[in-house]
Amino acid sequence: MKRTIEVLKENDGGTALSWRKEAEFRRKNASWLHFSKMIALLSRARMEELGITQQALAERIGCSQQNVSTILSGKANLTLDTIAHLEEALQFDLIGQALRTRITN
Repeated sequence: MKRTIEVLKENDGGTALSWRKEAEFRRKNASWLHFSKMIALLSRARMEELGITQQALAERIGCSQQNVSTILSGKANLTLDTIAHLEEALQFDLIGQALRTRITN
């Protein structure tokens, strides 16, 4: 039986390098990616509670809708400034809630 890696190489469609790079990126950045995902999930939930769109949030924090989309993807390495703007716009303690969630998980 072929090893898993050999099978993946044969069936990668030319993307073996990209999935390896992505996996390595996730491994190296697991800590901040966790918080980014938590902030994204909390932000989405709060937006739903407030009934606001990505465009409305973008206007509140002074950026483009595309930037908000990136933030809400959970893959953005957010600055404290960005998080503070999000917290103010959403009237919600994102950092505190993300930390509480991490501690309990």
